[in-house]
Formats: sequence, structure tokens, C-alpha cells
Amino acid sequence: MKRRILSSLMALVLVFGLLPATAFAAGGAGTAVYVGSDGSDSNAGTQNEPYATLAKAVDVAKDGATIYVMSDLTMTKCARYYDKDLTITSLDPNDPVTIFRGTEFDTQNDPRSWYNPALIEVQTKGEAERCGLILHHIILDDKGLHEGSIFA
Repeated sequence: MKRRILSSLMALVLVFGLLPATAFAAGGAGTAVYVGSDGSDSNAGTQNEPYATLAKAVDVAKDGATIYVMSDLTMTKCARYYDKDLTITSLDPNDPVTIFRGTEFDTQNDPRSWYNPALIEVQTKGEAERCGLILHHIILDDKGLHEGSIFA
């Protein structure tokens, strides 16, 4: 009888012990997002199917996510996000990647005027108290491609 109770308890421990891991795996989509120059923004953002643009990756990434940049990227649009903390890092910590500003980089419109934005912009809006960005093994190179007198 003791053995039967002990077996039942062990089964319950296993079920309830693995349940959070299963829920995390299913609901944790977006905690790791991948982007690479050979990707597509219609992909899933996984390592095997990376996004093509950092703008898409930061848009879909959830608060606290890590975005892995798999190769050098040339950006044509600001990677702007609001109200979340993200980490952007190279896939290989021994091989930094460079994010370049492309020659056809989109300008942004805000209440003041059109301006030439930064490669990455982090902002809060609404009731958010904070947001942040951590970069690891990332080189940002705007190639001196900025226009006008107002740019970030």
C-alpha cells in the first residue's frame, strides 16, 4: 500500500513539476527571437526561420526577450519599440555583428517635424514607467548617413 501511495505521489510530482516547463515552452514564444540577413519578415523568428529586419524582431519580441542577430544587417527602417526591456546580442559571443544604416533609411514623423531617427529607439508611452535596451557584441555603424539638422 505504501509503495502504491509513493508511486502515485511521485507521478503527481512529475506531472506538476513538468507542467510549468511545458507551459513556459508553449507560452514562452518570443523570449528568444532571431534575425538574419537571409531571413524573411514573414518567417517565425526562430533560429531556423529568422526575421530579416531588426524592426520586425523588436516589434514582435515580448518584454524581457533576447534578440539574436545571426549576421551583419543593413537597416532601412528604425527599430523602434515601446514599453519593454530587450536584449540584442550576436548569436556568437565571440563574433560581434555590425548593424549598418542603409542608404534608403526611412525618416520618422513626430509632432515637431520629420527627422532622421537612430538605428534603434527605445521609448515609453502611456502608463509605462520604464523600458530598456541591453546590447551585447553589437556594433552600430550609421556610415555617416544622416540628413538635416535634427537626427538621433
